[in-house]
Amino acid sequence: MIRPMTKADLKAVLAIENEAFGSDHWQAKEFLYELEENEFAKIYVLEKDQEVIGYVDFMVLYERLEINNIAIKSDKQRQGYGQMLLDKVFAEAEKEGVEVISLEVKVTNVKAYNMYLKNGFIPMRKRSHYYSDGTDAIEMARGI
Repeated sequence: MIRPMTKADLKAVLAIENEAFGSDHWQAKEFLYELEENEFAKIYVLEKDQEVIGYVDFMVLYERLEINNIAIKSDKQRQGYGQMLLDKVFAEAEKEGVEVISLEVKVTNVKAYNMYLKNGFIPMRKRSHYYSDGTDAIEMARGI
């Protein structure tokens, strides 16, 4: 089940975030800001057997949707759950009248990069030293 995130989900989301992004992980304050103050932000969690196993955080800014974070617990990856979250993003984009979806992906995250390619995202440019460890990002986008 995919549903909007609540404050009660914060601990589970932070655990997934830390596992997925290491030194580039968000802190609780970033998620709380998205939940409580950022009127453009939406966060959805994916539950299986009453356990949060993934989430997606994105912003809708007029005709543009930007995916900030998307992650699945490592032991649940490669089972279609990331695709389910992406499909939720696509449905929200259509509902909101979005024209373009964008994101950044770490150059070393080949699994995610390939999933985005499969879903119609096109590499737009490299962002040098984008992550705290100095790794580059690839900015990707797709139309709706």
